[in-house]
Amino acid sequence: MPQATEPLLGPKRQRELLNYIRASGAGSVNELARHLNVSASTVRRDLNELQDRGLLERVHGGAAQIDDDIEPLRQQREVSFAAEKRRIGQAAAAHIVQDSTVLITGGTTTEAMLPFLGGIQGLTVLTNSITVVNRLAPMTDIDVIVLGGCCAGRR
Repeated sequence: MPQATEPLLGPKRQRELLNYIRASGAGSVNELARHLNVSASTVRRDLNELQDRGLLERVHGGAAQIDDDIEPLRQQREVSFAAEKRRIGQAAAAHIVQDSTVLITGGTTTEAMLPFLGGIQGLTVLTNSITVVNRLAPMTDIDVIVLGGCCAGRR
């Protein structure tokens, strides 16, 4: 990555720092200071702030990108493999017969069956997902039971 020719200010500097970490996977404080043309203490402060915001992980002497195994944002999951999820949802809904009770947990794949549930007579849906509840709300012919639990310290 090309080195900054003059010091960058605040948010722009942090954005550049984050881009560098994402592109490289990691970076040392000294390497980042040279790249951004700022002091090591400025880099340390920026890294700490970015870590506090959950955008990177501080490691000894620098920072690393956050592990890729962290679940992507819901909006990303909804569009990822959308056509496949729709086909899965349609196929799953086709197996539900009238007067059935089904459990539908939260998740973009399981939620893909929701549009196909209308017209199934006597259907009851159990769910732990407020998203499922909200999406089924307009379908007044479907009974929805929201699974709850016990709050700590309450009995």
